[in-house]
Amino acid sequence: MFRGEAKGISYFCCDCKETTDENGKKFLRVRGQCFTCTQCGHEFEAGFKREEIKSSDASSHPCDSCANQALLERTKRARSVSRSLVTKQINKLENEINNSADKTTVHEIYVQLISKYEELSTLDKEVESLINIESLEDEILTREEYRDKFIIWKIRAERYIGTVSSITFQNSVENQPQNVTPLNNTVSSVLTNQPRLPKLTLESFSGKDISSFPSFWARFKSAVDDNSNLNDVDKFSYLKSVVTSDAELAIRGLTLTPENYAKAVKILEIDSGVKN
Repeated sequence: MFRGEAKGISYFCCDCKETTDENGKKFLRVRGQCFTCTQCGHEFEAGFKREEIKSSDASSHPCDSCANQALLERTKRARSVSRSLVTKQINKLENEINNSADKTTVHEIYVQLISKYEELSTLDKEVESLINIESLEDEILTREEYRDKFIIWKIRAERYIGTVSSITFQNSVENQPQNVTPLNNTVSSVLTNQPRLPKLTLESFSGKDISSFPSFWARFKSAVDDNSNLNDVDKFSYLKSVVTSDAELAIRGLTLTPENYAKAVKILEIDSGVKN
């Protein structure tokens, strides 16, 4: 109990007083001391008090700040589950590709990943609209980490599926009900800022055999790095999609920005002994 509070008395901040049923008991104004709101638990110096009522008679309507906080917590919990599902789907996709699974199976996992990531993106936007400004930067950085990983495995899956995907896409679109959005439109709505990259057949680089880097880079440079139709974010997307194992770990921490493309290339060159 804080200074000034008395037994048998309920205290209310101004917001909660407006959302609390009076139940026949008169409110009295209080100020100048430290009180704790019976309704929301916040401390205040100016508010109201009244005779304590039974808990069964208390209002169930929280003040706006409490309602927003409760909504934020529920949304965060839902997003935590969604993030877990996206991560599991990516791990499943990675495992199937590494084990040279049937392309149709990979395509099915890929479609499921697109759907789960779309749900995650919606929850991310809801959280960012509710969270305080001090926490917004961390939220965006974490969101971008998931987005980067999604983009990498989206591109890898598309490259693995190859021509099978176009056949399956066509069949699925032709057989869809009219009120179902085609997959290509769904992908576009999830990644509104991501350009549609042309499919390229690229050699992968693991970083385990550094002597293979010159030949890898020569092919990558010809197909991607020297391609004037691609910006640095496009090029970085391709690079992240073809590096695996040690090489992938070396640049994993770099997000998809124009500046980080050059940094990633330099890291791979240094690790491969091309540059000091």
